[in-house]
Amino acid sequence: MKEDQYPHAHFGTAMGAGAVLLWSMSSACIIFTGRRLGIWQFLAVTSSIGGLLQIAGYLAMRRSLRSILMPPPKIWLAMALGFVRIH
Repeated sequence: MKEDQYPHAHFGTAMGAGAVLLWSMSSACIIFTGRRLGIWQFLAVTSSIGGLLQIAGYLAMRRSLRSILMPPPKIWLAMALGFVRIH
């Protein structure tokens, strides 16, 4: 693979590593806050934080928020099939 072929490949690697780190920390956070906050409230808070971080990232990259609110049909299909498969 040529270096100039994928100039932003290290961003994807860093985001993947960050996602794994956050995912691995989530069980510890549930154990420590689950008794006070509850699992569903914890899920709502973390989803809200993730959504706000995504909006902040899109604004920092000067992209339109419409791309967050109106994903392409392939993304909707992947989300729906992923949700069905998990459950």
